[in-house]
Amino acid sequence: EVEIDKEETGGSLFDKLTVAGSEVILTTLKKLEEGTVTRTPQDHSKSTYAKMLDKKMGNIDFEKSAEEIERLIRGLNPWPGGYTYYKGEVMKVWKAIPSDTMYQGEEGTLLEVNKDGILVKTSDGCLLIQEIQMPNKKRMPVSEYIKGNTLEEGTVLGI
Repeated sequence: EVEIDKEETGGSLFDKLTVAGSEVILTTLKKLEEGTVTRTPQDHSKSTYAKMLDKKMGNIDFEKSAEEIERLIRGLNPWPGGYTYYKGEVMKVWKAIPSDTMYQGEEGTLLEVNKDGILVKTSDGCLLIQEIQMPNKKRMPVSEYIKGNTLEEGTVLGI
């Protein structure tokens, strides 16, 4: 068992599980060698199927809740990564947090852009996107990106 941190990503969890798994396998191999291993069959009623990840899974649906979207972004980081479209261009989203801010309007609407990030309307409130990557650009905080680029408020993401 490993503790999952509130800001855990798929990549950081992979690293934690690698360390935990290597310790378990070494212990198990030693017990196998000694003939002291206890075998326990898997309870298939408690198992779940996890399908193979593919790029399409990262396409953000702003009709979902801010919490669901934030978890998708963290879970698919570093690959395939969460993404949306800004004026037809892919915008990778590396970090976002749910926001208590409430607005009316269409899901996916870019409501505010400032040094804190990009506030986007979701089904249950808003999501504050804090780190992005535009095509042929480096991954960067929104606060850095907006110093030399413009993101227009009112634009609907995903199109």
